[in-house]
Amino acid sequence: MDDVNLLVIFYSRSGLTERLAVLVAEGAIQEGAKIRLRRSRDVMPEEVIAADEAWRSERDRMHKEYAAPRLEDVAWADVVAFGTPAVPGSVGAELGATLSQIATLGKESLGRKAATAFTSSYGALAGAELALSELQSRLLRLGFVTLPVPEEAGIAPSVASLQDYERARVHGRKLTALGRALHTR
Repeated sequence: MDDVNLLVIFYSRSGLTERLAVLVAEGAIQEGAKIRLRRSRDVMPEEVIAADEAWRSERDRMHKEYAAPRLEDVAWADVVAFGTPAVPGSVGAELGATLSQIATLGKESLGRKAATAFTSSYGALAGAELALSELQSRLLRLGFVTLPVPEEAGIAPSVASLQDYERARVHGRKLTALGRALHTR
């Protein structure tokens, strides 16, 4: 298989998880993948979002830049990276809703695909490592072959740095390589 189709599905409220999602995709492109970036939609009531100007502004911008994930995107993908904000101990509700939709495809469809998880902190915030673990666990239960966070993607601080950005690119490259290996057997 020459081309690997990589789908990056993420939820971002402030833009940090978005930035890491873009960098995971960039790493995949460096490895020769075709990519699609999709942002899960907000589940909070509009009046709650509207009351927070920064949230509303970022949400509006990202709605213009990223389509919502569709089941067709998952069917297209060989590999999928799922990104969520570092919510201590759980997967964000927005990405959770997307995962529930993806579950309708069934394990027989998803079992031929590789997936990985990342958070806006790569597990560095207190309790965020549990969010990463929970997301990886949900991917396994859906039937995906999962790639753990690469060791060199390591533990990034909650404030992103240039080193964190390279870690996200490594994650994308490794996921693409896994997808290629799974489809050459």
